[in-house]
Amino acid sequence: MHEHPLQRFFKSLREQPVFAWERFQMRDVLVIDHPLCQAVFSRQGAQLLHFQPRGQKPWLWCAAKWPQVGAIRGGVPVCWPWYGRHPSENAWPSHGWARLIDWKLLDSSTDDDGVRLHWQLQLCDWQVDLHAHLGETLELRLSTEHQDEHERKERDCRSREYFEPHHQHSYQAHAKSKVHEGRQCCGNRDDESREIDTCNEALISDETAGRFGNHAREELPRH
Repeated sequence: MHEHPLQRFFKSLREQPVFAWERFQMRDVLVIDHPLCQAVFSRQGAQLLHFQPRGQKPWLWCAAKWPQVGAIRGGVPVCWPWYGRHPSENAWPSHGWARLIDWKLLDSSTDDDGVRLHWQLQLCDWQVDLHAHLGETLELRLSTEHQDEHERKERDCRSREYFEPHHQHSYQAHAKSKVHEGRQCCGNRDDESREIDTCNEALISDETAGRFGNHAREELPRH
């Protein structure tokens, strides 16, 4: 089996900080080196590209060559606000914009159990939050919040956690995955390398995609 392309960040014999920003293939990547695990996130898409508990093989597959512009293949991409093709806008990118845009890292912390990160994306009148807990296992929790125009005077926003309008699709090498209530949790298992769909058939509905399109036609980036 070929070495994971992001294991290059963990070859130094010197003591490394738990969190370190690096530049790799024209992207900012956050390198995480904790006593329990090693991991790499890209700022683009808040995408977990590498995760390896100590003493185990890498859990996620990642392409060695990344395009100069566009999505990074591998890891756990956030496919939002739709999965696959948009139901009405053929020119819009497959799997939405979330995996193509730089997210903000709002918080990062470390303790004996691992590391925790909070990523956030603001897109038109939507807010997307990704919470990650990495240690001996990994847990990713994605939530979305929509700014309601009709209720803005009464309260700032209406929020609910749901899994239908987004999709976390992982390229896993040595793990099984469970999804519940918008979460993806992985436990180790030495299976053959394969691409695993983790959405439990939770695809975005035409109604939700259309609602997004009506608010966003003039504001969204073009890719």
